[in-house]
Amino acid sequence: MAIEIFWTCLRGFVLQIAICSTFLGICNAVGVMLLCFSTLPWNIFGCYIFYLSFFHYSEFLAVALNKPDSVAVDSFLLNHSFEYGAAAFASWAEFWIEQWLFPGLKQYYH
Repeated sequence: MAIEIFWTCLRGFVLQIAICSTFLGICNAVGVMLLCFSTLPWNIFGCYIFYLSFFHYSEFLAVALNKPDSVAVDSFLLNHSFEYGAAAFASWAEFWIEQWLFPGLKQYYH
């Protein structure tokens, strides 16, 4: 019964917003966990994941607060453009290739 009510309430637009928000929340939590509880290079990558997911959620929040009539799933900017996706993938590849070839390059000491 509760699941039927849940799926009845979450249809179409609201369901898409819920899925995107959940995905970004999970990414944010994974980023924080990697940042706090792992070692190099995972904590650096966790920081990146945290800020990237925060950016996408804050874009949606800014649109929702300032122009509520124009809120859409695209307000998350997750499907921004092919170029954005390619640049994000290239940054991930660059990070992991640098870790593989030059493991001491992204280290910091405190």
